[in-house]
Amino acid sequence: RAGILKNRFFTEKLLPLCPDLRLGVRLVLGDRHLPWGRLALVAIGIGLGTAVLLAGVALPHAVRQQNERSLSREMPSAGGSASTGAAVLGETRHEDFYERSITGRALKPLRADPPLPPGVERMPGPGQLVVSPELKRVLDGPGGEGLLARLHGRVVGVIGPEGLLGERELYFYTGTAAPDEQLTKAVHHGFGEGERRSRALTGSFWTLLALVECAALVPVVVFVLSTARLAEAARQRRLAALRLVGADARQLRRIAVGENLVGAVLGLPVGWAVFLALRPLGTALPP
Repeated sequence: RAGILKNRFFTEKLLPLCPDLRLGVRLVLGDRHLPWGRLALVAIGIGLGTAVLLAGVALPHAVRQQNERSLSREMPSAGGSASTGAAVLGETRHEDFYERSITGRALKPLRADPPLPPGVERMPGPGQLVVSPELKRVLDGPGGEGLLARLHGRVVGVIGPEGLLGERELYFYTGTAAPDEQLTKAVHHGFGEGERRSRALTGSFWTLLALVECAALVPVVVFVLSTARLAEAARQRRLAALRLVGADARQLRRIAVGENLVGAVLGLPVGWAVFLALRPLGTALPP
């Protein structure tokens, strides 16, 4: 605390425009009976609110990015003449493994230099598999040999992040030698052709996001208001003493703002730390 008081940067450089705010900060930091517990609780509350707001700002971008990745690997349906001149034919396949859904595509290239799915370095041939990192961990774990036999191939590669919707997605590509008429998907120039249009976020999404943000912020606001009332008697005594020495009502309000500013400034880095710590969990959730 002595180091904070001796460091005049916080009180004279950070808040040079308003002496009353500066006085409020000095009253809090210079109090011999400084309620550090109250300040910590206020900082935690402000931090949680900041993390919720940051998550709300980041979520739409994450949803758009996931939609773009989903569209970039789509294959249009092949029907009749739609498959004429196609570079790659394919079909969608599904498997279940201990209540987890596994999705993939069987691909059959029709020319020597076929377009590749996003995240895939080379086209798998019949009996070969290119799998997501999570699916590779499943195949290497208990029961993986049986699942590998059901997928009819051996792993020859791993799908890159740009071809997946999430870190825990179970997805694969495999080669096939099935007759062309049995394959229901076709690619002519590249995966995602005819689908490369941004899916605009609907009004329902924004409404749901606003409701979730409000529901998450209400308990945080209640928590901050509750902690702000802690040590209220001591704060009122300080403000009453300032009133006796000549401070008017407007100055008292600015001084009170300065006192609360300490907890708010401490809470902002806490919020960023919580957001950055929890952000990887969003990509680890199943798509």
